Amino acid sequence: MFSKLRAWVMIVALVLVGCSGEDQPYQTPPVVKMKESQCLDKADETFVDYLDGRLNAQQINAFWDCTQRALDIFLRFTQGRQVGIYSSQELRHFLHNFFLGELRINDTLLEEFMEIKRVFLAGSRDFVTRNELETTQLIIEDFRQLTIDLNPHIQVIKGEFYRHQRFYSVDELNRSLAALSDVLARFARIIETRGQSYEFARFETLLTELNKLTQRAGNSRASFVQDLMPFVRQAKLQLVGSPADRIGAKQWVRLGTILAESFGLWMRAEHFTTHQGWASDPVMLEQAFDSMKSASTRLGQMFAQTDQVLEWPTIERLITDLDQLMKKHGSKKDLKQFVSWLPLFGEIKFQLVGGAKNAIGPDEWPQFMLTATRLAEVGLRYSHLVKPNDWSQGEGLRQLDRVVGLGMDVIDSALVRKPKAVIPMAELKSLIASLDQAKVLPLKIRGSSIEASLPALLHRLLRSPEDRLSGVKPEGLDQKTMAYLRLQWAGWKTAQDFANLMAIGKNPDPGDDSIKLEMKRVLAGPWPLVKDPKGRLVFKNVADMAWDQKSLTQMNWSRALLRLFVLGYAEERERADQLRGLNIDELDLLATDVRPIGVDMGIFKEGDDSLAERIHLEADLFMPRANGNELVDFEEGIEYLTFVLSGIDAGGELLAFLPKDCRNAEAGDERLVTSCFREHFGKERHQFLAHLPNFNAYVDTLAPEQWGHIQEYLETATRGDEGYSDKPIKTSDVREIFILLQYIETFFTRFNRDAQVLTINVEEALGAFPVFDLPLMNLLGFAERSDREALFTYMMKNGRPPPQDIDGLKLLQEWKDKKAEWSFEADRVRVVRILSELSKSL
Repeated sequence: MFSKLRAWVMIVALVLVGCSGEDQPYQTPPVVKMKESQCLDKADETFVDYLDGRLNAQQINAFWDCTQRALDIFLRFTQGRQVGIYSSQELRHFLHNFFLGELRINDTLLEEFMEIKRVFLAGSRDFVTRNELETTQLIIEDFRQLTIDLNPHIQVIKGEFYRHQRFYSVDELNRSLAALSDVLARFARIIETRGQSYEFARFETLLTELNKLTQRAGNSRASFVQDLMPFVRQAKLQLVGSPADRIGAKQWVRLGTILAESFGLWMRAEHFTTHQGWASDPVMLEQAFDSMKSASTRLGQMFAQTDQVLEWPTIERLITDLDQLMKKHGSKKDLKQFVSWLPLFGEIKFQLVGGAKNAIGPDEWPQFMLTATRLAEVGLRYSHLVKPNDWSQGEGLRQLDRVVGLGMDVIDSALVRKPKAVIPMAELKSLIASLDQAKVLPLKIRGSSIEASLPALLHRLLRSPEDRLSGVKPEGLDQKTMAYLRLQWAGWKTAQDFANLMAIGKNPDPGDDSIKLEMKRVLAGPWPLVKDPKGRLVFKNVADMAWDQKSLTQMNWSRALLRLFVLGYAEERERADQLRGLNIDELDLLATDVRPIGVDMGIFKEGDDSLAERIHLEADLFMPRANGNELVDFEEGIEYLTFVLSGIDAGGELLAFLPKDCRNAEAGDERLVTSCFREHFGKERHQFLAHLPNFNAYVDTLAPEQWGHIQEYLETATRGDEGYSDKPIKTSDVREIFILLQYIETFFTRFNRDAQVLTINVEEALGAFPVFDLPLMNLLGFAERSDREALFTYMMKNGRPPPQDIDGLKLLQEWKDKKAEWSFEADRVRVVRILSELSKSL
């Protein structure tokens, strides 16, 4: 008995070849005839060898020569009951006797074989004429040429090159795919010339009977194809056109071309994502993307010829059915997630292509395919060329710049098609809601938070000062917005290139380039703000630290963001143009506008009404370049953002370490059992404060109970109205504790001038006082500078301000009068306590 594969190949091949030699039951062909056609016994092996690329042209010709000989012998020696006609029953009798061994063709399968014969040769399903057999000889010659033409390209098409990482060019892949497309089109023309259609139901019946014939299990490949047929029917209807139940007589070439182009687009993506050579060859890389775009354009033009509208409910049904089918055949992939993305796809399609949100019309296919390919290019460049590399420099940076440019090009193209060249606010909010529903927004940001901040983003952060101060608010996302974004991105890229030169030890001259001068200004702090691998600012031998690639990139991002803040909120044009900073009112407006997003990201606290005042105070007092003036200066804002992000990362290390039973059951991930937090923070202090070595060294000198005092002061300063209590502590308060510890280390690093690195003496405190002068006046209301100086040093001496009564004023006056006798060594416990006391006044 033949192997199962051999039986499959033989049955299908002999429909066209053996069909040509229909047997008559009364005249048996001579034995010599069968010897000359024995090559057909191994047709399955020849078929597999061909698909594996193991045959040369001579071997392919030999197979078809044998087939032609067999057909010729059958024509010369075989007769049916009627002259020039061979019935289907006679065909079956011949196959049983000479080719199929113990396999038997039932009436249903025989009928389906004759249906395939009709498709290729036309005529009747009940018999084959001698003229049709002669036509088969011509078709065999066509098949010979098709297989020879395709043979040199088999391995490329199968992906053998990219799987084994053999080098080849984009042109070679394109030539192979073009050959496949040509072969499929020629094959389809062979059928289309006969003017015959083919019903999908008949193909399903054929698969069912073949399964029975070869005794295959229900999960066989044929069974999978059979279960896939409803999906295939719908895909054919939508992309090729009606009718839904068959391939029309004039649809074969179009279908073959669509199959070839679709396969080619998929193969180009597969080769691109796997072949290592293209990513390192800029010319080859661009050729690869150009080829994908060309293929997509051709497909879009072909899809535009359909007479169907592809609606989202149809896609949803197809996805659901395909998911069930995949699971039935052992796949673990979950396709249902794509159903939840359909509203997002609809919004994106509506904004970038136009038309309805839940359908693609025939005339929309060209633009849809072009847009989809451009978005796919953005995704492929990012995932395979940016993400695996260091995107801050070299090829990673070049590709990131390309990704951003391509993304902006897509939006620009969409704007051109919009009325007034604007995506209105309502449509943007609808798009944001779809992004939220699909759960693709980053950093735990909610769609509602972006919607709340959207007017401010468009009017202030994404608008030039000139346009913003004109008083005309944008109606939505427009061309001015995109032009401003391009300008700011180009500035970031220029600054990054400049910083990269510094990272490798060079000292580049900024010349008169405003962006390079701005970057130099940002980096001119008292010490480099360098982070460790865990994202924590390092306070160790700051005099010996140097900028590295990662810290420079972080500063550039912060610079770009703070630049947008100042340009977007400074109400004085000159102050905006010079990037001098923001006053408290402007900062309050900014904080209000971005608070929802900041809360989602863990940067701000929920319901913090004093947010702007806190930012103003902390940035104006505790940054390396804090100057205590009335503004949050540009440099202070950059440093503040750096400190906040570092504190969030540092606190996150502790939060990730804590056992699950530290979580408060009622509040989930938002609060911790306070006693559990305190216990682990104390035990693992050296680990979680490794970036603060002087602080750890200082605490090591203290008695155990004094660490408890430090924890009390830290919580008092950060937990707001709750203060130091056993109530569950917020995770945001934990992060703020780590931010506060950085402020303390900055104070000591900046103002300590002697060998006593663990304390601040009178002289050092007086050096720090000018920074704290104005904030103390605004905070506590002392008008005289000498009074504020006395208050500041009194707190450094005692760890708290004097009582706010007559006795307190007397104590402060006595301290002021004895200035010549001032003496103290303020340690970190005292500074933490001062901060906790001052927090009560906020």
